Amino acid sequence: MWVLVGLVVRSVFLSWKAVVTSRVTLSCWFVISVWVAFAGPFGTYEVLPLTTRAVFWSGLIALGICFGVFFRVLVTRFVGERAFWPAALLISALNAVAFTPPLTFVVAQTMAASRAQVPTWIETALFVFTLTFGVAIVRFALKKQDAQATETLPLPAVAVEPESPKLVLRLGPALRGDLLAISVRDHYVDVRTVAGVDQVLMRFADAILETEGVEGAQVHRSHWVAWGAVRGVERNGGNLRLRLIDGQLIPVSRANICKLEQRGMI
Repeated sequence: MWVLVGLVVRSVFLSWKAVVTSRVTLSCWFVISVWVAFAGPFGTYEVLPLTTRAVFWSGLIALGICFGVFFRVLVTRFVGERAFWPAALLISALNAVAFTPPLTFVVAQTMAASRAQVPTWIETALFVFTLTFGVAIVRFALKKQDAQATETLPLPAVAVEPESPKLVLRLGPALRGDLLAISVRDHYVDVRTVAGVDQVLMRFADAILETEGVEGAQVHRSHWVAWGAVRGVERNGGNLRLRLIDGQLIPVSRANICKLEQRGMI
């Protein structure tokens, strides 16, 4: 049970982080809030003035997006990002189930003093499902567009050569460079290059597959290193650590010491 609680707490934190740091999420929230404020669904157009509708719906949309991001983090953890359509449908369905009751309640309380018809649970659920699925499609389209731009546009001077691993191409242009190491942290993978460190939301196993083209190995359950980035091996009691060319220390688990022995590093 505590494992489940820990997973939920981490997912809530990552959801909050994703909401406040993602320009796509914030842009979707703004556009949807403006559109819904002017449209005034579920009778709010007749009951509430524009300014009140703007505050009312922007708050509810923000809460709904938080629900959606929370489920996206959970679903991505188990399904992955590659199966977009099944994941998007599942996220939208979960969000509709979870967010429909509070949304219906708030709208009903707001409309209680008027004669406007209160929406049914089915109408509200379809409303939530449609908006969530729409946001998912926008995210997918933007991500696909960025990937196509990466493949077709010439890379700046700081970019790596065309044969660089796919994982490096997920990073921003300023952080692309020779791959040094990758480490897993919660649902994210820290990708370390000579230009710096960036986070990528993906599974550690998938990240290792995308290092193809760089000679390296997984030396710990949470760490992979490029052999060319290793400057030396340090001992700390009975533990071994690899010092990279940027000064970073990477632990080596006992089960992976044989990989260092095979390369004559110890």
